[in-house]
Amino acid sequence: MLRNNGRAIRLGLGPQRLFNWWCLVDQRISMWTSLIGPASAIWAAVFISPYALVLYAIIVIGVRMLYLLLLSIEGHRLSLWDIPMVLYTQWVGSAVKVDTLFHLHRQKWDARRRAGEVGGAGEPLLNRLVPKLQIALSGGLMVLFVAMLMGVA
Repeated sequence: MLRNNGRAIRLGLGPQRLFNWWCLVDQRISMWTSLIGPASAIWAAVFISPYALVLYAIIVIGVRMLYLLLLSIEGHRLSLWDIPMVLYTQWVGSAVKVDTLFHLHRQKWDARRRAGEVGGAGEPLLNRLVPKLQIALSGGLMVLFVAMLMGVA
């Protein structure tokens, strides 16, 4: 998606219909909206009014509740974990897409690459450690987030 999306958008509406073109544009925009929203709310709280965070929280919770309502209509059993998990998957998914967009050179799609070849001896130490640190930080932040929601001291 990230490699060919820009080229497909630049083709314009000639070879493709409006809906297909808009789906491609939406793929490019949607990876940023989950990350820009909280950053904008924090910026507005600092420079405009602290109530901006309250308003943002109300909007986010309302939209997520609507999303969960649609899931429940489809048969999903709701629990208290659903809202934090929806937020977490959206934020982490967006962060992964943005990171991949700026590091397409790291992507390997050949069938010859096996699990044992990842992080070989020729690869610099920092390149091997950064993905592991990202996963560890993401997991740690999720545990902290859930602990804060549960009221663990």
